[in-house]
Amino acid sequence: MAKVYVPWTSNRGPYPECRAALEPSDPVYVDVSSDDFAYWRMMKGVWEKGEPFIIVEHDVLVWPDTIALLDACPRQWCSQRVHSVDVGHGRAWVAALGCAHFRPEGEYPIREPVSWKELDMATEDYLSMERFQRKHIHRKLLMTYQPSVVEYVRLVRFLMGT
Repeated sequence: MAKVYVPWTSNRGPYPECRAALEPSDPVYVDVSSDDFAYWRMMKGVWEKGEPFIIVEHDVLVWPDTIALLDACPRQWCSQRVHSVDVGHGRAWVAALGCAHFRPEGEYPIREPVSWKELDMATEDYLSMERFQRKHIHRKLLMTYQPSVVEYVRLVRFLMGT
């Protein structure tokens, strides 16, 4: 099974609900809050091990079968759709580094340090334009952790007696 890495920052997570969902996959939590380039260094280090790996960002809630589905995918690079990315006045889904699986080949494609703010698009650009890899997108939608939604679900469960 591919190793699961969870980049997180000390001021935001990892959230208990996200941790609980990932627990069966025995993830490695990596604090990337030291500077804007820590996420890039983490990705470079994991890539250079040369083994398949899965990234799940600290605020992504996975389904019980998410990790197994990604791990079973034979593609070089794939990603789950993740909902709740702010795109101005609304929200949308993206398939970037929120929950992605890589089968690395060769050296890490992003040679110069890249800020965490640009790492998802830089990864996309380098793999698709320099390595000519096409990302496979899994259609099952994941959600980012939203405390207000979790509290609402808890209230509904309490009121329904479940």
